[in-house]
Amino acid sequence: MKSYQIVLSLPLCSGRAVRFKQLPPSERDKVASRAAKDIEENATNIDFRLTELREGVKAMLVAVTKEPVIATAPLPANDPHGPRDPRGGGSAKARPPAPPAQDTDPLASEALWEPLDVGKLTMPGPFSYDALFTPKDDDLLSKIYQRYHEVKPDEVDAIVGKALEVSAA
Repeated sequence: MKSYQIVLSLPLCSGRAVRFKQLPPSERDKVASRAAKDIEENATNIDFRLTELREGVKAMLVAVTKEPVIATAPLPANDPHGPRDPRGGGSAKARPPAPPAQDTDPLASEALWEPLDVGKLTMPGPFSYDALFTPKDDDLLSKIYQRYHEVKPDEVDAIVGKALEVSAA
């Protein structure tokens, strides 16, 4: 299963990293079915849509970092606020060794990650959806779900516009 990893790093986001997968069509159908069963009888189309998006996000998430990770990301080489070498004066001291080059993903350690599934995200506790994510995270994750699982009207138009008329065989 191919998965993707992002950090929820926008202002007012949680700063956590998440791993997500693209759902197969049958799992997307299950998302819609769960959403239909979860809404109340007098729910509106908007209620269904919001529930469907939330269920889709929960289904696509496969892991989250146990803590926010923004501070663990390496500093850019040209960061003016990064650590500086000492400038003269004082006693001569040995320079600390240079940090190892950041050739690897700082989030590669599996110890940083908590596996997720729909059940864990739905149950109360530290790994419930509401405990992990901010409203802005939720909006961003919903848009990521839509990007990976839904077709926009202009995408349909681009394909249909290339349709060729053929005679029946």
